[in-house]
Amino acid sequence: MKTLLIFLQRQCPLIGVSAVIIGIWLCAPDPNRWGLCPLFFHWWQPLTYMWLQGPWWHLLINLYALWLFASAMGPVRGWLQTFSIFCLSGLFAAGGIGLATLGLQSPHICAVGASGAILGVMVWSALDKAELRLIFWFCPQWDFSPLWALGLILIIDGILAWRVELIPVSLAAHAAGSLGGFCGRSLFRCRARGNSINPIQADQGRI
Repeated sequence: MKTLLIFLQRQCPLIGVSAVIIGIWLCAPDPNRWGLCPLFFHWWQPLTYMWLQGPWWHLLINLYALWLFASAMGPVRGWLQTFSIFCLSGLFAAGGIGLATLGLQSPHICAVGASGAILGVMVWSALDKAELRLIFWFCPQWDFSPLWALGLILIIDGILAWRVELIPVSLAAHAAGSLGGFCGRSLFRCRARGNSINPIQADQGRI
């Protein structure tokens, strides 16, 4: 019981974000207004679409994937950095979705979901903490790396690409979201290097 309480205390920000996602899903806002819809585009949609989810199974899969990676990276790298990567990757994924819908000439498509943003968090964790080992909660005996999970998703995307008509939109979201995770990691690494100036050099600069 004590271990569970400590875990929940460390994951308070993630619990709050999950509650927001579930609350929005229960409110069922109009996807044509708050999803990413080229035909009914509003400036806020690239920011709001990632907080909307589809059917209940879509909600559960995305929440599970978010918890799997964010719960491991948040306490290590900080929650601000974790959710900054999430939002940045979601914005990149929005760009990928926009390009895909233009390429398909299907402006009626309305995209919702956080899979692109979550893929960015996965790429970030795979690059930043390659030694990280994750476990499925329903199968704790089996651990795996973030890189393995990325490979599995690419295989699933490739299989679905032959059978699902709108999979190019999903592929574009996943690819662009992954790029967002890479760029976000690079930005934070540059910022960390800038903050780690040699104290002697800093003193010399003040003379």
